[in-house]
Amino acid sequence: MMNLLYEIIKDNNLSVDKVVLVGGLAVSLYTGVEISKDVDFALVLDDYQKIQAMDEWGIKTKKYEWGSVDFLNPKNYVSKKHNGNEFITYVKQHRSFKKSETGELYIAKPEVVFYTRMVVPTWEGYITKCLRDLNVGLLKKKPEIIKGMKAIADVFGTRNIIDHRTEILNQYIESYFH
Repeated sequence: MMNLLYEIIKDNNLSVDKVVLVGGLAVSLYTGVEISKDVDFALVLDDYQKIQAMDEWGIKTKKYEWGSVDFLNPKNYVSKKHNGNEFITYVKQHRSFKKSETGELYIAKPEVVFYTRMVVPTWEGYITKCLRDLNVGLLKKKPEIIKGMKAIADVFGTRNIIDHRTEILNQYIESYFH
């Protein structure tokens, strides 16, 4: 899988130090449990512009014979007072990890994955993915994930959005796990 990720980066003329793997595959790599094979990369703005695909809601999807890859516009994750590149830099410096088998690739921690899902206009569609991820090993880390989401929101001026949506997500979590 790692070779495939590096191949995607190379084939799209991207730089490994300007992308962050987010989404279900990032959670899979964090937990060590295969949850998802969905490939989602958050990119710096210049690299996002390089992707030759239609932009839908700040996502450019490229199809491959084995599946598809979503390239995410980082401006989706910050208030208008910030630019998206700040988001990528912050995640790389404070909210990502690397494993020996992933080499130089930055992998978002679960709080980033949950944050990116909950801050976008289509957030309600991601609640089931959050529940799935909690169910496969992250439930004990829920307080840490929620705290991390709010800390990210504080940095990027989206706390009012995240607070409201986290309340709703918590209601789903309570009903699903109790």
